[in-house]
Amino acid sequence: MINVQLKKVTMFDGHDGTGFTAELYINSIKCMHVLDLANGGQLDIKQNIVNNPKAGIVLQNIALLNEHISQLPDTEFDTEDGKVMLKMDLELFIEDLINVHIKTKNDLQTLKLEADHVLYGTSIDANHFSIDMGKPLVEFDADVLQSFLDMNKSKNFKPDFKYLNKNLVELGYSL
Repeated sequence: MINVQLKKVTMFDGHDGTGFTAELYINSIKCMHVLDLANGGQLDIKQNIVNNPKAGIVLQNIALLNEHISQLPDTEFDTEDGKVMLKMDLELFIEDLINVHIKTKNDLQTLKLEADHVLYGTSIDANHFSIDMGKPLVEFDADVLQSFLDMNKSKNFKPDFKYLNKNLVELGYSL
């Protein structure tokens, strides 16, 4: 079994989107430094072997990772010309890891935000609005908050809008 993690992930805005730097750990050993400059080019991947007393273990772990990746199925990729199948490689594998990292981070931020905000729009990842309610939603009188939700929906919703808070349903509100 191989354990692969990205740590010390830092995101930044680049020329062609969001870039990142990260340390890639394999079986709890820092094995690579990864840099995406968000300039349309390839990832810059540096093996952590220079002046590293664990260089032998790093190289063994990288070999294990490459073997693991070689056994993964091809991945479907959307292009301007349609969908294409690509052979999984180290870059695609790292991109999958960073996408999971971003989704997990966004989910945690959303969970924290929805404690005292009402979120609505088309999706939490795209066009959405947030209303700071000033206190946790669980502290509101149920009828008062339901009236607010109904009023906000009638005044501010476009046809494709919906409430995005998962906690509203859990708290028993009608959306």
